[in-house]
Amino acid sequence: MSTRGYTKTLSKQIKIKTNDKDAGTVILAMKAEILEILSVTPAFVNLGKVEAGSIKNSEITLLNKGKATVSISRVTAKPESIITVSPDQAFILKPGEDKRLELTFNSGSSKGHTGGYVTLETDIEYLPKKIIRVRAQVVEKKEP
Repeated sequence: MSTRGYTKTLSKQIKIKTNDKDAGTVILAMKAEILEILSVTPAFVNLGKVEAGSIKNSEITLLNKGKATVSISRVTAKPESIITVSPDQAFILKPGEDKRLELTFNSGSSKGHTGGYVTLETDIEYLPKKIIRVRAQVVEKKEP
């Protein structure tokens, strides 16, 4: 059972039909508690409407909820022409420690829905990369 994209709890049911007249359908229920080691808030950055030719900033907070240090070896933003993140160098989060990243979105002149993502490369065995999606709707600049 994949827990990708889930936080807190995940419940699933599996229905098994048998040829046993007495058993009929057997239902197996599974419940998983998702223990998130590296928490990212917000998990998805929606900047809403941004005027063409403007810059909008947002903050991303990382929190180490685990019992061991988490190493972020690389921070990248794509496409580089519209999204930057600071700081963009490697760092370590001790258990319980948080860090804020400043995301800058440069809307450019093209109107419409646009976006990209920020990638964090980690030393967590089952989570080598944490991807944070970024989205905005670039609208025509309002004249004063």
